[in-house]
Amino acid sequence: MGSFQLLYPRAVAFNALQNLKKHLHVGGKLILDLFVPWDALDKDNEEEFTEKEVHVPDGGVIKHHSHNRSNKYEQYCHSDSTYTKTVNDKVVASEQEEMYLCWYYRYEMELILEKYGFKNVVYKEAFFRNESHMMFFAEN
Repeated sequence: MGSFQLLYPRAVAFNALQNLKKHLHVGGKLILDLFVPWDALDKDNEEEFTEKEVHVPDGGVIKHHSHNRSNKYEQYCHSDSTYTKTVNDKVVASEQEEMYLCWYYRYEMELILEKYGFKNVVYKEAFFRNESHMMFFAEN
């Protein structure tokens, strides 16, 4: 869900739409599941630092440190995360992750799909895990 939103910057997402259209058979359907991260749009949530700790069955501890920033004007969130696993107070594994999440509003996405040549664009609202998602169905 929302995988399309991981394509950043928007030019990369638009290029993906062109490629999807090119590879779909005539009459083929594109289905996109998108969501708007409404919490990120709150003024107080433009920058956030979080730390989590999970104890795993092998006796280790996984620590997750995250720095999240939201740009509500350019419609993306950026997250830098570090995962560190320790066993007996010794670091045994560490991983860093950088992720962008873009979002699109309903009518904006309908126009984008039409701009890239998709036809018969249909919008439906769906709920997954108590969150509102936008489902777009479009034909080649």
